[in-house]
Amino acid sequence: MNLTEVSFSASTSATERDLPASLETSWLLLCTFLVVSMQLGFAMIEVGSVREAHRMTVLAKNVMDSAVSCLVFGLATGRGLWESTLVLDDGNTMFPHLLYHWAFCATCVTICSGSMAERTHIIGYLTHAGLMAGLIFPPLAEAVWGTAGVLRPFFVESIHEGVRYRDCAGSGVVHLVGGVAALAGNSLLGRRIMRVEGEMPDAETPVAPAPEEQSDPEHGNPDQEQADQPRETGEDKENSELLNKEARWQRRFDNAERDKAEFQPCNYLQVMGMFILWVGWYGFNTGGSLTAQKGSAHTAGLVAWNTTVAAAAGGFGSYLYLYGFRLNLDVGFLCNGLLSGLVSITACCD
Repeated sequence: MNLTEVSFSASTSATERDLPASLETSWLLLCTFLVVSMQLGFAMIEVGSVREAHRMTVLAKNVMDSAVSCLVFGLATGRGLWESTLVLDDGNTMFPHLLYHWAFCATCVTICSGSMAERTHIIGYLTHAGLMAGLIFPPLAEAVWGTAGVLRPFFVESIHEGVRYRDCAGSGVVHLVGGVAALAGNSLLGRRIMRVEGEMPDAETPVAPAPEEQSDPEHGNPDQEQADQPRETGEDKENSELLNKEARWQRRFDNAERDKAEFQPCNYLQVMGMFILWVGWYGFNTGGSLTAQKGSAHTAGLVAWNTTVAAAAGGFGSYLYLYGFRLNLDVGFLCNGLLSGLVSITACCD
């Protein structure tokens, strides 16, 4: 064997060793691109569910929360605020894994956009997105999927010895965390305020004085009785005006006919967004299942099939509910039912 044959044999052996890692990286990146495409699905389904006047703002928030979460997550993980074993290997950053987990983080952040639509200032919302991407998601992801982190003791053998929290693809880490944050924001903001019909007087509108009342010896002097009552402080007056103003604001779900007239969903955008999310969910669930280990191909196929069955069951279950209890077909409700099935299977899809 000459020197050329030895060199060719060594390079071939190195290539064979690198091939499984290259295939794993290619699969991970492909699934990451599918997860990133879910942002389009979120944007479409949200735009199809809000009033026309707010659609541009919803689109802007969906664009900017991806940008903000990317910058903050990149600075916070790796060698930043959190030294995550998910993206570090012997001190070196694994960029495919960094991109993959940012895609999960961006999904967690954008869940809140739909819940707080139409009543959140964009600066406040982007501040919320930055906090989610920098302080909330990274330590939870490290505790569940990594090997370190300050929160890991709460997820490993904290309830029973030998029992740990298991979340295959993020039902808890992504969807439950994003859902709880959305619920907290929605609780603080309240329901959406309906459009005002005509001009309503505000708190500064002067009120016509009441006609003067004559003094009645039998019933006393009304001016004297009013003077005897405790005077209303400035704070009490401000609270009273605020309550009166709130009472004039009609909110969502106060009047079914008003809701139906003002909120006209764009059903084709909802359905298109739902299908984009469904396709992206295959990358979401199967991203970490296909490796160079034996049997991983079977696991990846199982994950994909379970994902499909869960989506179908959620959609069909919502249809049965509508047919049995409402006697109508609400397309938005059907889409949410199908997405609920996808969320529910994400933790145990393997």
